[in-house]
Amino acid sequence: MPEQCFYLDELLPVEVFEILAAAAEKFRGKYLKDIRVIFPGQGNFRFATLEVPDPYAEIGKERGAGEERKETLLSVVRAFKDKMGKDPKTTHPGGTTITLREGAGLLFWHSAAEAAGAETEVEQNEYLIVTPEIETDRAELLFKNLQFHATYTYVGGTGASSGSPAYRYLFYVKDDLGRRSTFSSIEAAGILEQCRVLKGFRVDERSVFLPKERRPGAGSLQAFCFFLESAPLLFGGLREENGGLLAALAEWPLPQKTTAGTAALKLDFMYLKGLRFYRMDRFTRRKVSHAVVQYMSLTESRAGLEQLAEKISRAKPYVGYRLELRSTRHFEKNSAEKLRRQKEQIETSLAYLESIAKPRPVLMRFTQAQLPALAAEIRSYHMSVISEGRIKYGFQAEAAEPAGYHFLLVESQEVSRETLDPLPLWEDIKAPHMRFRLDPLWARFYFEPSGSSLVFVPEGTVLYPTMHHWEQAGMDQYLRETMSWWFSGRLDGGKIPQRPIYIFDGPPHPDAKITISILDREKLEPLHLRLGWLNDNLIAMHESGGVEPFIRDIASAAGRKNLTRQISAETANVEAEFSRAALEAGKRIAHITGQTTSALSRAVEEVVESTFRTVTDLRKLSEDISKWEKDLTDIKLMAEKLKSREKDTAVSFGKKRKEFAGMVENMDKELEKNSRRRSEIEEKVAEQVRSLETSYLRIQKALGSLRL
Repeated sequence: MPEQCFYLDELLPVEVFEILAAAAEKFRGKYLKDIRVIFPGQGNFRFATLEVPDPYAEIGKERGAGEERKETLLSVVRAFKDKMGKDPKTTHPGGTTITLREGAGLLFWHSAAEAAGAETEVEQNEYLIVTPEIETDRAELLFKNLQFHATYTYVGGTGASSGSPAYRYLFYVKDDLGRRSTFSSIEAAGILEQCRVLKGFRVDERSVFLPKERRPGAGSLQAFCFFLESAPLLFGGLREENGGLLAALAEWPLPQKTTAGTAALKLDFMYLKGLRFYRMDRFTRRKVSHAVVQYMSLTESRAGLEQLAEKISRAKPYVGYRLELRSTRHFEKNSAEKLRRQKEQIETSLAYLESIAKPRPVLMRFTQAQLPALAAEIRSYHMSVISEGRIKYGFQAEAAEPAGYHFLLVESQEVSRETLDPLPLWEDIKAPHMRFRLDPLWARFYFEPSGSSLVFVPEGTVLYPTMHHWEQAGMDQYLRETMSWWFSGRLDGGKIPQRPIYIFDGPPHPDAKITISILDREKLEPLHLRLGWLNDNLIAMHESGGVEPFIRDIASAAGRKNLTRQISAETANVEAEFSRAALEAGKRIAHITGQTTSALSRAVEEVVESTFRTVTDLRKLSEDISKWEKDLTDIKLMAEKLKSREKDTAVSFGKKRKEFAGMVENMDKELEKNSRRRSEIEEKVAEQVRSLETSYLRIQKALGSLRL
């Protein structure tokens, strides 16, 4: 006998999600899998019906499962009654019936179609590229193009069909035009032709991806997201979070048509909440070492990801893209392709001009041969700039320059100069580069005066393309991790400093070699503290005719002998001068010691006298304290006596008060008694008066009769 069911009919997709979400919250959607969705007709629909099994039907033998299932299904029915104001039907309405997991995607697909053109505020500049099952060669090519054109890329992979060497990959990218992302160009070039490019829509830090022509209304999107959050067990269990990605719907073309002549719909509904996406730089440095089981066909493939990482690591040129320094003064002739390049060049030049127009740090680097230029540069600044420490100095020896580089860091190029900038006049010693500025494109998006990293390139160049991270706030850490990998094995046990200065140096040519140097910004010192060191270098260079001739002289035998004689003579002079200075110092120390001893003796006498006076004062104070303690004891005894007397007085007062109360009571009684006696006397007097009045009248009457 078929199971009895309730049919919740005439529901809009949004209403379906709201009813199910309300019923799913308690058990996280665990028992909603028994519910099915019925779609009327063969084509588009407006309303759908939920088929809910009888909540009181027995199912399973698991302890407690029957009650939980009944409660869940009853919650669905109650939510329908509360929302629609009617009872469910008990007869099948007819139509196509599918499971709720499949139906959820189809319901949202049609709700997005109905909302096309409706106002929405939830679009974002993030995309999900879903590939068909492809081999790692094609996936590696896609990765390289996305890495070059998008601002940042995350990679996910799913399992292949049985026996297939191909895998499905998902690339989660950010298209940030503000940071020179050129993602649109990769679409126009047809590189993503066989992939599905889905646009991101976000509600409350949760993202859903749909084809770009689908624009869901804010209400339907919010209801759909809330349902997916409330019922994770419906889609395979609670999984690890992946940054708020919920689901994606991808439509794939089908060659066949239905009997009605319309194209069949092939729709992939992907529940993304448990699918892990890996950082772009993970594939440039190390292999994926673990996997996470995904929902349905989105089972993460360790083999697919590892093959892609291996393919990328062996690709030539090395994964990612080659950095180059492009000239900001180069223009090309007009053609379709050249005009695009010219546009990029103009934007680069504009970024460069904007960069040098703002008060930003400037780095200058000088070799030993360029020290005269360094001296001229220092003399051009006002002394207050140097004394205030606004120019920092550092020295570092490198393989390219064993004699070492001298660095000047001007914290802001808006510093006071007394003369014009002298560096353009030193044409004969201009190579290698002496002046470096912040990379214009990097500075446009990432420079903060209080930030930890600085990226410098030679004046008049720009690093192309600019390195990007998914979020602007993570750029410092991204540079640190990238440089740590590039400098692996060459840091001699050290690490990238907390406030690094990265210097990209080389000629502005696509195939030119770029040298990267790292300075520790914290170890730079104010220039005025190192002027003596710089003077010694200049004197050595001047007296030896330059550093290189000086080194060659030292290397020759004659030079060594001459140097030995010079050192011996200088040593004798130094010893004699030291002896004279030591004798003079000894005399001065003896004189100072005598004066100090006399002063110390006087001070000791004063201390002894002061100590004696202090002891006398302390003794007197001790006697006073003893007297005060005796007085305090007497006061305490008097207080005790007063307390005892007060107690006796209180007892006596109590007795007197009691006697007085008795006297008052007796007096009241006597007054009352006297009052009664007075009343009795007054009554007797009145009676006597009445008797006298009666006798008086009688006598008058008798007298009257006598007169007659």
